[in-house]
Amino acid sequence: MLTENQTEALRELLKQGNNAGALALLDGIKNQEPKTEIQRALEIQKEHNKKLNQLKK
Repeated sequence: MLTENQTEALRELLKQGNNAGALALLDGIKNQEPKTEIQRALEIQKEHNKKLNQLKK
């Protein structure tokens, strides 16, 4: 859910025709949302796999 300030910023960007800015704003907001446990686990697994691959070299 958007805050009042985020909604106003999005509205202003869209009024100006700044679609790229609006998308960047929404992406930034999406990235701030809390991650699920599954997403965290997948990120940890990815990091571990990277380390394992480095050790194999």
